Amino acid sequence: PEFAVTQPRFIEGQEGQREWIDGMLETVFGMVVGQDVHNKLLEMCLASMIYHQDYITEKLDETHCVRQGCMLYLNPALMEPAHNYIKASHPWEEHGKTFQYTGIPPHVTVLFQIRGFQEQQRLVADDVVGQMTDVLDERQIGGGNLMEARMNSVVERSIDAVLERRGWSV
Repeated sequence: PEFAVTQPRFIEGQEGQREWIDGMLETVFGMVVGQDVHNKLLEMCLASMIYHQDYITEKLDETHCVRQGCMLYLNPALMEPAHNYIKASHPWEEHGKTFQYTGIPPHVTVLFQIRGFQEQQRLVADDVVGQMTDVLDERQIGGGNLMEARMNSVVERSIDAVLERRGWSV
C-alpha cells in the first residue's frame, strides 16, 4: 500500500540554498514576494511545483497554461539545483529539526499566520490614530472627538482599500 507523505518542503542548511530559493521566489512569484507570511506559503508552492515537475510535464501538454505561464516550466534548467533541496517524507522517517508532525494541516497554520498579520495591521492603524491625536492635542489643534473620528475614518478606509486591492477580506 502507498502511505501518505508530507508536502514537499525545502531542507534547510545547504550552502547557497537560501539565495537560490529567494531568487526563484522573485522569478516565479515576483509580484507577491515580500511579506514573511507570503514567503512561507510561496516557498511551499515552489517546493511542490519543483517536486511534481515530472508529473506536470508528463500529464500536461506543452501548450497548457501552467506550462506556458510559469518560468520554471518554460526553463526547466532553473529547477536543477532544487532537486537536492526538496524532500517529502513519511511520518516514521527522520525529518530534521525544521519539521514536526502536529496533525494540523500546513495550510491551516499559514491561514492562522495571515490572520495574525491582519490583526497586526489593525493594531498599527489604531496606534497611528492614537499618535496623531496626541500630536494634535499637544499642539492644541482643536476638533475634539469630531477630529479624532474623522482621522479614524480616514485610516480605516485607507487600510480597507489596501486590503481590497490585495484581494483580502475587509
